[in-house]
Amino acid sequence: FRGGVGGQCSVYDPPFSYWCAQSPEGGGASQFKLPSGLTFRASQLPNAPYKNVIGGRITAWRPGHWANWQFELNGSKATTNGSTEVTFGRGGFQGGRGNARGAEWFISHLPEELDFPGEYWFDAHEAMLYYVSGTATLDCKGDPNCKPKRTQPPPVGGSKPPTFEAAQLKTLFQLQGMQAAPVTR
Repeated sequence: FRGGVGGQCSVYDPPFSYWCAQSPEGGGASQFKLPSGLTFRASQLPNAPYKNVIGGRITAWRPGHWANWQFELNGSKATTNGSTEVTFGRGGFQGGRGNARGAEWFISHLPEELDFPGEYWFDAHEAMLYYVSGTATLDCKGDPNCKPKRTQPPPVGGSKPPTFEAAQLKTLFQLQGMQAAPVTR
């Protein structure tokens, strides 16, 4: 058994993986790598352009659909051909093998993407929760299993507005031990 430490594996904690070894073997193996961003056209994202992509997320399939990744967005810039280029920050540690390219993807965690009942977005900078209620019609694109009319379900207990609750503690309790001093009782 062998593995690589640091480098591309710095996305892991600890920063070690078999796929970061110099020459992993078997099953189409290659050394771990990740895409660093993507470029999209406005026609691909009807709610773009975005005021600020920082804190947004890209979720993408790895080629071959073995696994998927999620990346925080670090920034964006317009390209000379009218597209937008977004750069990835933290993420990509889901699925061990990696790849330099991704497959199908979607964008989320941006206020401009709030466009359907039941969706929400928390603006950490403003400490504000945005929530979409009501009814909407979805374009089913010919899918016979799709129900085009979507309504936010009524709240439990009648017509009262929904209740939103937030945790106040990061950790309720923690048990920590070592081999020399295990946790007991």
